[in-house]
Amino acid sequence: MFDNDAMRVVRVRLAPGAREPVHRHPNDLLTIQISPETVEILNGANKSTSRGDPGLCSFSGATWPRRPPAPDAQPFEILSIVIKY
Repeated sequence: MFDNDAMRVVRVRLAPGAREPVHRHPNDLLTIQISPETVEILNGANKSTSRGDPGLCSFSGATWPRRPPAPDAQPFEILSIVIKY
């Protein structure tokens, strides 16, 4: 959606039940939930499962292990904002 020297903004759509492996990003990352959904989030050593409404924000520090939300019954969308240094 947007990319320059300071930041990158990407809209991510996950299919129902989709999972990504645990991974790390070289930069800080802010995600903003677009779809209402119950999700499981791994962010560093913290793991949570909760109902999230549109607008819910999550911060991941650079190099923290993370796994994006795992949607349950419907497609799930987030905005992913990478903060470049």
